[in-house]
Amino acid sequence: MVNLVLFALKFVFIILFYLLVILVVRGIYKDTFVSTKKKVKEVGKLQLLNPQGNIIKEVAVSKDAVIGRSEKVDLTIEDDFSSYSHAKVFIQGNDFVLKDLKSTNGTYLNSKKVSKETLNDGDIIAIGKTKIKFVK
Repeated sequence: MVNLVLFALKFVFIILFYLLVILVVRGIYKDTFVSTKKKVKEVGKLQLLNPQGNIIKEVAVSKDAVIGRSEKVDLTIEDDFSSYSHAKVFIQGNDFVLKDLKSTNGTYLNSKKVSKETLNDGDIIAIGKTKIKFVK
């Protein structure tokens, strides 16, 4: 009788051991292979230009970026015609969008005043006398 109970406990132990191994392997698989397959969002760039058209500073846009005169924004510009939080570039669907944040002097895209507009590669954003190039 005791031998029969021990024999049954061996099978229960083996089954529990294999279940534990399967759970550990499944967890390792999820942590390594599934996380590497996550799609990386496209990143755009805002390039602050000097009057000659050369790049002074570059900021990546992967989520959103605020442009303005404040030290707390993503792209700080030194322009008296800029608001502290002047404009924002963000991703909407598959597009990058420029939105004016109710600034006093407005935001211009390719010399046209805009409140909200989709950005294309090479577009020039003008805030006061400051020019910013958008690169996709």
